[in-house]
Amino acid sequence: MSAAAGRQPDKPELRRRIVEALRALGEDARARGSAAIVARLVGLGFGGAPAGDAAGPRAVPLPGEAADAPRLADGVLMAFLPLRLEVDLTELLRLRIASGGRVAVPRVVEMSDRIEPVELTSVEPASLDSDRFGVPTPRGAVPVSTEALGAVLVPGLAFDDEGRRLGRGGGHYDRFLARLPRTVRRIGICFGLQRVERVPEERHDRRVECVVTEEGITYSRTPRGPQGPPQ
Repeated sequence: MSAAAGRQPDKPELRRRIVEALRALGEDARARGSAAIVARLVGLGFGGAPAGDAAGPRAVPLPGEAADAPRLADGVLMAFLPLRLEVDLTELLRLRIASGGRVAVPRVVEMSDRIEPVELTSVEPASLDSDRFGVPTPRGAVPVSTEALGAVLVPGLAFDDEGRRLGRGGGHYDRFLARLPRTVRRIGICFGLQRVERVPEERHDRRVECVVTEEGITYSRTPRGPQGPPQ
């Protein structure tokens, strides 16, 4: 658990603390942490072809699931291209695309502030643009149905052991996660210092099922939580 634990801060204060800690982490430490996170995700099967393909690894189910439950690596993997200070999953996406697996990344739809998944076929800079928020997005991107998704790797500023997530304040991911079929896995991605004792939660906030850091994988004790309708 990070040094951000202790007296429970509100969301703005917690965001400020985490951003300060990330800035102090340094580029080399972020690169090492990102590489370790990518290695853990590859171990779960995300770096290969979809689990139903003979060429791909078959990831384990979440604790308590039936043997025939959808796997973490099944379907289209939705991930993200990093903003500054975020975990860099570029090598994971490169591996999955090269193996024949499908990858999607988020795009914020103009005039609606809604996230939609769009297909990513290359991580090369020449194939990418940036949206109005500075988020890298594929040029000429083709939308992907949420029904086709197997798992979503969710960025966040902070996560706790109950799966609560602190975002950047726009609510984009909360609204998106609320629209997903229940079979889609929701997996938080962050550095170890971003795990905190408790993230403040409102009714519209959405939780994740597990959190992957360079230090390990934590399965959420209450991944759904007492959540109300999206706002």
